[in-house]
Amino acid sequence: MSNDAVYNYTVGDTWSTSTALSWCSANDNVDGAVFCELNDTQVDTSQAGTYTITYTAEDSSNNLATLQKTITVSAESSSGLTLTGYYSSANGLTDSALIQQLRSILNSTYAGKNYDYAGSGEALWDTDEDPNNPNNLIEFYTGQSRAGAWDAGVTYNREHIFPQSLLGVSASGVNAASDLHNLKPADASINSSRGNKFYDLVTNSNSYYPERTEIHGDIARMLFYMVIMYDEYTLVSTVPVVYQMANLTTLLQWHLADPVDAFEMRRNDRIQYHQGNRNPFIDYPELINYMNIGSA
Repeated sequence: MSNDAVYNYTVGDTWSTSTALSWCSANDNVDGAVFCELNDTQVDTSQAGTYTITYTAEDSSNNLATLQKTITVSAESSSGLTLTGYYSSANGLTDSALIQQLRSILNSTYAGKNYDYAGSGEALWDTDEDPNNPNNLIEFYTGQSRAGAWDAGVTYNREHIFPQSLLGVSASGVNAASDLHNLKPADASINSSRGNKFYDLVTNSNSYYPERTEIHGDIARMLFYMVIMYDEYTLVSTVPVVYQMANLTTLLQWHLADPVDAFEMRRNDRIQYHQGNRNPFIDYPELINYMNIGSA
């Protein structure tokens, strides 16, 4: 018995048993073509869900073969945004349902067991490698090319975009502090000046403004990732405390003003190689329009 049709429906589509029967074929080495029968399982396309249908075929010698197939009925996408591949299980979702499903995808594919914070320096050489010089990496705040080999922070520091002091976890072991999506190679003096300040349009005692405008969107998308990956974190538009980061209003502006570029996309691919998961806001920047990121 064989069946190679596509079994994906969207809410509102019409289910036809006669069509389903046309999907099945069976052949016997003596009888030739054998009729397929379909059980009476009803596929309800009025609501999202999965359904199993079963085909049976019997030859003249009473040899019975069965074939099962799962029919997927997906929610109609009110957003008009189609998510495929790695994100396909979140297709058609919006708001809190979208956030929760993305969180499930990111956490189920996270596999950063070999990269605790102490080992992240080596990984950053690969994730932020200079496209023009594989011996170097690109320092985040200046865009300078620097030697990539980790030398315990002499050439560059490991900068937490969501500050270490606000993460609420130790900078040891495998946790939010070692997540490569939240780490960047940074000049030591700039890292010190920035400290644990949140990002905003001015630099003062609370906030920090990166002069290199081509990283503004990168910062926003890294922080969007953090509040999707970890349910304890949120973005606010006030001075943040532990488990919070700001400024949400500014980050949303930066996300739009500084689109995803080739370096960011390559970095996303390489982080997936190292720790398994991806940043959905790099792959689908428009996701931000279909959720309240500030209440994630």
